[in-house]
Amino acid sequence: MRCVRSFVLEIAKKEDFFMEKETKKFDKKNYDLEYKKQNQKRIPLDVQPKSYEIWKNAANKAGLPLNTFIKLAVEEKIKSLE
Repeated sequence: MRCVRSFVLEIAKKEDFFMEKETKKFDKKNYDLEYKKQNQKRIPLDVQPKSYEIWKNAANKAGLPLNTFIKLAVEEKIKSLE
C-alpha cells in the first residue's frame, strides 16, 4: 500500500494537486484527509472493557495489532458463511 501511496504522492506533487494556493507548498494534511475520505470507510466500534481486554490479549498472543486482528476475524467469519 505504501508503494502506491508514495507513487500517488509523487504524481500529486508534480501536478500541483493539494498545493496551498499562495505558496505552492504541498499540504500533506489536506492530502491525507482527502485520501482517507475517498479510499477508506470508518467503522466505529464500541465494546465493553472486559471484551476489549479479551480481544487485546488474543491479538497480542497472535502478534498482531488489535485492528488487524479484528479485520482478520471478520474476514474469517465471512468466509465461513460462504
